[in-house]
Parts: sequence; C-alpha cells; structure tokens
Amino acid sequence: MSILIETIKKGCEYIQDIPPVNPKRGMTWKDTSFNPAKVKVYTGSQWIEVTRKNIPLTADFAADDTTVVINQSIHFTDNSIGAEDIIAWQWDFGDGSTSTDQNPTHQYSSNGQYNISLTVTDTTNKKSVKTRSNYITVANDPGANFIANFTAQHVNTNIQFTDKSTSNGTITHWYWEFGDGTDSNHQNPLHAYSSSGLYTVSLTVGDEFGSDTMTRTNYIAIDMPPTAEFVSNIQSAYIHDNIQFTDQSTSYGTITSWQWDFGDGTTSIAQNPVHSYSATGNYTVSLTVTDEFGNDTETKTNYIVISAHGTGYEYGYSMGGYNGSANLSTIDRITFPFDSGTAAHVGNLSGSRNKLTGCNSSNYGYTMSGWNGSANLSSIGRITFPFDSGTATHVGNLSGARYNPAGCNSSNYGYTMGGAYYNGSNWMCYSIIDRITFPFDSGTATHVGNFNINFRCVLNGCNSSNYGYSMGGWNDDGLKNLSSIGRITFPFDSGTAIYVGNLSEFKHWVTSFNSANYGYCIGGTNLNNSYYYYSTIDRITFPFDSGTAAHVGNLSGSRNKLTGCNSSNYGYTMSGWNGSANLSSIGRITFPFDSGIATYVGNLSESKSGAAGCDGTDFVTLFV
Repeated sequence: MSILIETIKKGCEYIQDIPPVNPKRGMTWKDTSFNPAKVKVYTGSQWIEVTRKNIPLTADFAADDTTVVINQSIHFTDNSIGAEDIIAWQWDFGDGSTSTDQNPTHQYSSNGQYNISLTVTDTTNKKSVKTRSNYITVANDPGANFIANFTAQHVNTNIQFTDKSTSNGTITHWYWEFGDGTDSNHQNPLHAYSSSGLYTVSLTVGDEFGSDTMTRTNYIAIDMPPTAEFVSNIQSAYIHDNIQFTDQSTSYGTITSWQWDFGDGTTSIAQNPVHSYSATGNYTVSLTVTDEFGNDTETKTNYIVISAHGTGYEYGYSMGGYNGSANLSTIDRITFPFDSGTAAHVGNLSGSRNKLTGCNSSNYGYTMSGWNGSANLSSIGRITFPFDSGTATHVGNLSGARYNPAGCNSSNYGYTMGGAYYNGSNWMCYSIIDRITFPFDSGTATHVGNFNINFRCVLNGCNSSNYGYSMGGWNDDGLKNLSSIGRITFPFDSGTAIYVGNLSEFKHWVTSFNSANYGYCIGGTNLNNSYYYYSTIDRITFPFDSGTAAHVGNLSGSRNKLTGCNSSNYGYTMSGWNGSANLSSIGRITFPFDSGIATYVGNLSESKSGAAGCDGTDFVTLFV
C-alpha cells in the first residue's frame, strides 16, 4: 500500500485500456475494463490489483520554482490523493491572495518569505489541508549604489570608488564605467583621470535574481573652478542706505576667499557684506571667489542705483502725542511699506504737545496747533523730508490758539479746519479755516473762511486733488457728536465750507487718510451717556457730493485719538486710545479698502494717543 500512496502522490497514475509500456516500480494503472474502485500497481516485476478505498484523502502540492523575484509567475500543481474524487481546491498564497483553481499561477508584488496552504474537498465533503511554511522566497533585483572618497579632485590623482549595492542574494558581478572611456570589473576600484572636466560614473551589479545599474551624472569634477554669483536685497537705494550683498557662488570644492568690489572705490573680503554708498550714481559690482581648483569673477554692470533722498516719499511720520502721563515731543518714522517691527524715533517737536494736527507738502511735514498741558497753542512746526534727527523747526502760527482741528492739503496749501479752545472755564469750538502756503517759513496762517454748519472740534480731514474734507467732530453747542462731512475747494480763499454728506455714525476723535480715489475715516468716539469707542472704517469717494459715507471695514480693535498717514498703496493708523490704555500699534489697510479688518503690522516707539500724522507722499504726483 505504501508503494501505491507514494506513486499516486507523484502523479504517476495512468488510466487506459492496456498497461503502460516500460513501466517503472510504483507506477499505477487503472484498467478501464475492470472495477473502477480497483487500480493496479507495478511492483517491479508484475502488476498487482489494489482497492482505491484504502487511500485516505491527503492534500499535497508543489511549485515549479520556490525562489523568485517580484512579479515573476509561479505555477502551483495539485498533488493531492484520495479514494474519492476531489471536487474543490482552496489555495492561500500567504500575501492575502487566494485561488480556487486546481493548478493556479501566482505572482508576488513584495519581497519576503510566504507560507502556502492548500485545502482540498472530496465528494463526501471530507477535507484535507497541507501547509508549507516559508515555502516561497521572493527577492528583489539587486540595488546598485556606490560612493567615491572624493567627488572633486586634481588630474592624475587616485579616487577610491566603493560599492554600496544591496542584494537579497549574493552579488557576483560588478561593471564600472568611469565616463572617460575606461571601465573595471572590480568591486571597489581605484581610478585616476588624466584630463580636467566633469565625469559621469555608472555601476552595474548582478546576482542570482537579476541586475541593476546606478548612474551618477557629472559625479566627478576634475580641476573644475568655482562659479561666482551674488545678489543684493535691493538694487535701487538712497545715499547711506545699507545694502545686503549675498554670495550665491557654487563650488565643487570649498570656497576660501571672497573679494568684493562695490564700484565706488571700496572693497570687502567678507562672504556676505553690508555696504552703503555716499554719493548718487550707478555702480558696477563684482565678486571674485577662489577655491582649491581655481577662481571665477561675476560682474554686474550698473547693478546698484543710488538716489538722493529727495522728498521722502517713502516715509510716514507720527508727531507728538500723549502717553498717559505726559505730553510728548517725539517724532517717529515708518518706512513704506511697513510690514513689521517698531517705528524708529527720529527726532522731536520744538515743544511737547498733543491733540495737534498735521499736513504735508512734497518736501515738508507740518504740525499745527496743539495742547501743551496747560495752554492751547498756535505754533506751526516743520520737518524736512526725510527727517532723520534733531528738532522740528518753529516756522509760524495759526491765527488763533487751538487744538484738535482737522488738517488737509492741496499741492500748494495746507489747511486747518475747526478746533477747540479752553478759555479757562469752558471749552469753545471753532468754525474758522486757516491756510498756510507751502513752504511756510514765517508769519501767521491766514484765516480764509468758516464752516457753514456747527462750530466744531476734535474732527479730522483728508483731501483729493481738488478738495479738502472735514469729517465728524464735536459741537459744544448742545454737546453733540457730528456725522457731517464738509468740503472746501482748492484753493480756498474766502466764504464758507459746504456741507456735502455724513459719516455712517455720529462720532469725533476720528482719524482719516486717503488714496487717489477715496478718503477714509477711521475709529472715533461716540458720547452717549458713556464713551463708546469705534473700530469702524468709513469711505467716501472723491469728489463726495452727497449721501452717507459707506462703512467698509474695521480696525483690529475699537479706539480713538489715533493718527494716520498714507503711502500710494496703503493707509496706516498709528497709536490711539482704547478706553483704558494708550496704544503703540500700527495698523494698515490696502487701497482700495472694501471690507474686512485692518492688518496689525508693527508698533510706534512708545504707546501714545493724540498725535499728529503726516507722510512723505507728494500729493501733486499722487492725485493730479
């Protein structure tokens, strides 16, 4: 019986009418003319008849290859036996895949060792299972890899190449190509190049599972000099502005020397120098770098353009103010666009004061009136753009002492409108409009007209190319906040300002500034039994003739007593009072500002409120 079982396992059973020719020991033959339950087995000398029912159901299988690479097909053969016919096969390939074929084919997508299981079922529903652990081994092709001890070297100097390849088997083959027409079959060869240049190196390795090639393009540099390159953070600057030059040179070795020539007779050996120019002009800059393989020079002709500061279009100023305990004389400056940091303290007013106003021409900024803690002031101070240090010059007076007027300017004149005066026992609000002529050097500002409605104070102003506007305010006659917008026509010589519309809220202590097409009113206070601080941003369209200003957004916090200035693209609010503390925050809106919240972009040098603001923007070029 053992002979029969062994031979049937091997799949050697023949079903035919006559015995097989040249039979071998253990071969079985089912004679179709006999009882189908009987088979004959060749003993080596004769055929003997046995009964199939003596054979138990036994699952078994084989594979045509048990060590393969990924995605290689493996054919599995069912070698199961049993007395009854087998009617079902269930294969488990160990990778989550199965099959019900009798003799399936399978591929593996990942390397590793896999258990194979076959379950067979016969006509009596008997089952048999055969499992072979770690039966199939799946391996990758080898992974070619290599390094060199030097990737930059001199001519005729040996370079050690080292094989770093990986394999699931055993690598038996190496083939190197060095890019200069030579090759090697060594695992870790030495090689020297006879000419300068860049060389591409490749290595091909082979094992029992396959082969792989790695190529490193321009891997070896032989006597290759560096390549000089540089940039600067700005190419157009002003006299004495610091310019950061940054080396961006590349080298196959190590750069050890930098030689800069800034085109103005000065040099530097720093890798990344900072340089400033003392005269206007176009400057050619060059950089020479040196490493162990040579040197290279990069020259940029007329790379840096230096201009005089001129009218200071690039700055906004905050002047004076109140820090909670004292009036201030400080002048802070921000550079357009101001994105982060703290405003620079660049000088002082001729006296400490707050609740003043400011306006500017193309070359000068003016502060007008104010409060020094004990008296209203009429003084007019002037700073020259750009204002870097020192004290603002006193250049004249308004027609009367006052504070909290509104200010605006045309191309030739600056105006103050309204304002307040403390007579020792009561506060009085003004309607007068004063005018100074740019540049204002001495004398007293001219009284040129009045508001036609409401004497008022603590208001603000802005201007277009043809008009000046006052917005909001406070009227001591009846203690009312005002929403009214008044307009004067440039130049305003006599008569009364025209009422042209309203803000979206009654308020005072607002600030304002303008772009080419719009004027903005920002923040403010509304006294309704208790103080209420505003974050609202209103906008009027130039020219504003009637209606109500549109509410277009908000500050990041509610506040008043703040100041404003503007560049050609942005409006800035600086400092202010939020009901409990003086502020240093600088907010920014982008022209045109249609909705949303003003962005916080930095701080003044100290917290304050009630300051004046002006900017270096030339309103002649901006609005005409």
